[in-house]
Amino acid sequence: MMQRKLFIVLVGISALLLAACGTAATPPYVATSTPIGFEEEAQAEEEVAVVPTETTEPTEEVTEEATEEVTEEATEEATEEATEEATEEATEEIDTQDVEEEATAEATEEATAEDEETDTEEADTEGDSTGGAIDQEREDEIAFWVDLASASNGEAIFNETLQVADGTMWACTTCHDISQNIQGVGPSLVGINERAGERVEGEGPLTYLYHSIYDSQAFLVPGFENNALHMPVFGETGVLSDTQIYDLIAYLQTLPSE
Repeated sequence: MMQRKLFIVLVGISALLLAACGTAATPPYVATSTPIGFEEEAQAEEEVAVVPTETTEPTEEVTEEATEEVTEEATEEATEEATEEATEEATEEIDTQDVEEEATAEATEEATAEDEETDTEEADTEGDSTGGAIDQEREDEIAFWVDLASASNGEAIFNETLQVADGTMWACTTCHDISQNIQGVGPSLVGINERAGERVEGEGPLTYLYHSIYDSQAFLVPGFENNALHMPVFGETGVLSDTQIYDLIAYLQTLPSE
């Protein structure tokens, strides 16, 4: 009886021990193969993913064509705008140049007209104090011969005593002072080159000097009318040749101014 109880106790303890320690856990399930249908789904996904890759080339071609068209249009528009701007600028420059040329031509014409008027006024003033125009052709002719004349010969003639037709003896230096502005029998010749052009209307300075020697009675200096009546006529009487008169004028041009 005691053994039976002991056996029961042992069995109970064993049961308790087993309950406390638990049983061995079943290891989790690990799949060692691909489930049925999974490969088919993966292949289907891969096939679907390939589709965008196949449409890439047409997209690039379309993009390139569109880009070329846009570029050509933009280039044409830019070229047209640049051409229009360049044409407008060139037209404006041409118009400006035309205006400037016209203004310059008008200014030149006005300046030329003013110069001509000034030259005419100066010529009239130089020709005669009364405003009469001088005989420029005659003046130029005398100037030509005076340029060829000898001032030294003229000085010798000026100081030489000459015998005129009536037998009287005359010397230019006797009546005319050439070093100071002193009046003698005749007027001083200091400054004669400045006064000569104001003596006779229509006569230039050289023409007046020639006539005053050739025919001394043709023009009488105011204030010397009585004395001038005694001055001999050298040219008309043949006492002096034209060559000698030109030499005298060349010498008179060397005299000092007032």
